[in-house]
Amino acid sequence: EPYIHQLLPSILTCMVGKDLCINVLIEDHWSLRRYACQLMLNITHTYGYAYTTLKPRLIQTFVQLYHNVDLPLTTHYGALLGLNALGTQVIAAFVVPQLDAYLTLLLPKLHNQDTSQRLQAIYVYDILRQAIGQYIKDEMIENTQEIAHKMDQLQKKLATKLQQQSTSTSSS
Repeated sequence: EPYIHQLLPSILTCMVGKDLCINVLIEDHWSLRRYACQLMLNITHTYGYAYTTLKPRLIQTFVQLYHNVDLPLTTHYGALLGLNALGTQVIAAFVVPQLDAYLTLLLPKLHNQDTSQRLQAIYVYDILRQAIGQYIKDEMIENTQEIAHKMDQLQKKLATKLQQQSTSTSSS
C-alpha cells in the first residue's frame, strides 16, 4: 500500500507512453498497454477505498491525454483504455460528448498511407468502438429496466382502477 504512489507512474507510462518499443509494426506494445491497464484497474479496486482521490486523479489524467490532439495515437489508445476500464459512466461523461470531434480527427488516419499511423488509428478506433458499444449496451439495459418499471406501475394503476370500477358498479 505505501508504494502505490511509486508504482502508478510506471504503470501509467506503460499505458500511455508515446514510444514503448522501437518498431511499432513488429513489437507488440499493445499487449503491454492492456496489461498495464489491468494492473491499474486492480490497484484502483484494491486501494481505491483507502485513497479516495485515486480514481478521480486517474480519470483526470486520462481525459487530459485523450483531449490533447497533439499527442500520438498510442497515447490516446492508452487513455481510452484507462477510461473504458474505469466504467461506462466515465465514458458517458468524458468520451461521448467529444465523440464527433474526435472521430473527425481519427477517421482520416484510418486511410493514412503510413502503415504505422494506420495501424495505430485502427487500434484506437477499436477501443473506442468497444467503449461506445458497452456504453450503448448499458444504456439499453438501463432504459429497458426503466420501461419495465413504468409498465409495472401502469399495470398496478390499471388494476386499481378496474377494482375501483368493479366495486363502484357492484355497490350501485
